[in-house]
Amino acid sequence: MLGSALAIPQTSVSQTFPAPVVRPLDTQAIETATPRTTAPDIRQPDDPLYSMQWNLHSTVSSAGAANLQTLLELKGQARMVVAVVDSGFLLTHEDIDFLPGYDFVSTLSVANDGDGRDHDPTDPGDWVATSTNDCQVQTSSWHGTRVAGIIGASTSNAIGIAAANNRIDLLPVRVTGTCGGYVADLIDGIRWAAGLSVANVPPNPHPASVINVSLGFPGACPAELQQAISSATSAGAIVVTASTNSGVDLDVAPHSPASCEQVLTAGAATRAGRRADYSAYGAAVDVLAPGGDRSDGILTTDNLGRAAAEPGSHYGRHFGTSLAGAHLSAAVAALRAFSGTLTLPQIRAIVRSTATPVGVAGGCELLACGGGLLDAQAAMRLATGVNADDLPVAPQLPVAAAANSSFGGGTVPLFFSLGLLSLAVVRRARRCRRIAHV
Repeated sequence: MLGSALAIPQTSVSQTFPAPVVRPLDTQAIETATPRTTAPDIRQPDDPLYSMQWNLHSTVSSAGAANLQTLLELKGQARMVVAVVDSGFLLTHEDIDFLPGYDFVSTLSVANDGDGRDHDPTDPGDWVATSTNDCQVQTSSWHGTRVAGIIGASTSNAIGIAAANNRIDLLPVRVTGTCGGYVADLIDGIRWAAGLSVANVPPNPHPASVINVSLGFPGACPAELQQAISSATSAGAIVVTASTNSGVDLDVAPHSPASCEQVLTAGAATRAGRRADYSAYGAAVDVLAPGGDRSDGILTTDNLGRAAAEPGSHYGRHFGTSLAGAHLSAAVAALRAFSGTLTLPQIRAIVRSTATPVGVAGGCELLACGGGLLDAQAAMRLATGVNADDLPVAPQLPVAAAANSSFGGGTVPLFFSLGLLSLAVVRRARRCRRIAHV
C-alpha cells in the first residue's frame, strides 16, 4: 500500500484526527420472498470512531456512502457467515471476532509463517525487504484485517469502529502472503469457505452464505477458478469480488475473479459519489460501493507494524476496490438474512435496480458501472417488502466531519494512513498464476 502513516497516541478521553499526510506516490425477474410487515430496529452505534465513518452514513451527508446505516444494529434477522478469503488476519484485534478458519497458503516462501496449510489463518505480515522479479519492496498490508473490519467489526461495543453489517460472523480464510499468492490456493479457499470438500483439509463446520474475495490478477477467468466459483454458488454461497485497482475497462482487459461468471463485482466509489479513478469498470461491474480516495479514505481495523504486527489494536484510513467489495458483501449478507431464498440472479437484480445511476459525469459510460452507486436501504426495501417510510434513518454525518472528528474512550493508538492497494506483478511461476490484493 502506498501512502504515509501517522500514529496517534490516545492519552485523553477526547482527541482530534489531524488531516492525513500523503506521500507522492443479468437482470432477471425477482421472485419476492414473504414480505416483512414490520421494520427492522436500528439505532446509532456507540463505537467512538463511528462519526468518522462516512461510508456507513446517509447519502445526504456523502453521496458515495450507499445508505449503509440501515444495516447497523439490525434486530430480528439471522446472523450470516461471511468468509473473507484474503491475506490472513490479526485474530487478537480488540474490535473483530472470528470463527475458526484455515490457512490455505501452501508455499513456504509465500506463507512467511514457517509452515504450510494449517488451522491458523493468522497474518504474520507480508512485507518484502528486497525487490525480486516477482514483487517490489513493501511494508505489510494487513489487507485481510482491513477488509474484515469493514464487513463485520464488532459494533455497539463502545470500542473502535462500527461494521457495515452487525449481524455477521466472520470466517477467516487465508490464501495469500508475501508477494501475493497462487490461484490453486484461492480455489481451495473458496471451496472450503462454501462448505465443499478439499483434499487433506478438515471440513468447514461453518459454511459461508457470502464469500468476499478482494483479490485479483490480470487475465480471463481460468477454468479451474470458474469451476470453484460455480460449485460454491451451487452450494448456496454468493461470491463477491472487487473490480481491481487497475483502472482499466474489464471488457477490454479482463481481470479475475472480477471477470468470472457467477460473481457479484463491486467497483469503487469516492465520497463524492463518483467512480474512483483507480477503479476498473465494464460490464462485469454490478455496482459501485464505498472505496474512498486519497482525500477521503475509509476507516477500518489495522496494525501499525511495517513488518511483523505490533502489539495492540489499531485503526487506519485506506482506499481501494477491496474495500468496495467488503461493503457489497455486507449488504448482500443482509439481503440473504431477511430473504434466505434469494438466489444470485435475484440479488444481482436487486442491487442493480435499486442503485443510483452515476452517468458520464460521474466517470461511468453506459453500462460501465452496473446499476450505479449501491443503495443498501433501497435494496433492503425491495427485498423485504418494508415500506420506505418504515425504515428508520440514522443521524446524518456532517459533511466535514470525516477529516476532523473527535472520539472518546479506548486504550489503543490509531494508525492513520491513506493508501491504494496496488495490484502486484503477476507471474506463471508454477502451474498457476500469482494473485494479489486489489
